[in-house]
Amino acid sequence: MKNRRASTRHPATEYRIWLGLWTGPDRFEALGARVVNVSSGGARIVLASPPGVGQKVWLTVGTAGCSDCVEGKVLDVVGIDEETYTVRLAFDSPCPRHLLRTISVGMIPSPHFSIPTEELQADLEIERPRELTERTASPIIHRLSSKARTTV
Repeated sequence: MKNRRASTRHPATEYRIWLGLWTGPDRFEALGARVVNVSSGGARIVLASPPGVGQKVWLTVGTAGCSDCVEGKVLDVVGIDEETYTVRLAFDSPCPRHLLRTISVGMIPSPHFSIPTEELQADLEIERPRELTERTASPIIHRLSSKARTTV
């Protein structure tokens, strides 16, 4: 079968990310998620509270080492079990190189820190949604919502 993708998918090494989205007219939220794979054109992620198909989202790793963010939309949502969903995203523009490398290679580009795809596939259990403290979520929500406001 021929691969029709315009860009190569890479398994995630730094797989914990934040997915930002508008949940109301004045309410922007950041959901914790895990990346299964990523390319310059999109990603497949796993999370407990999926956004709706077609919804605009913003993805970032939210670390001091990488503050890049990419806007996209939800293409597909599939339930893995009663509490976990896999979500396919298409980015509106190519994923920033630093963000793509951080997710696919990791914060420290070394094979020692990479996670084999089989282990990542087997480790799809994610943290259940929990209320984030203002101290931990504030910088991430501020960064994502600032990006979201400039693109709306």
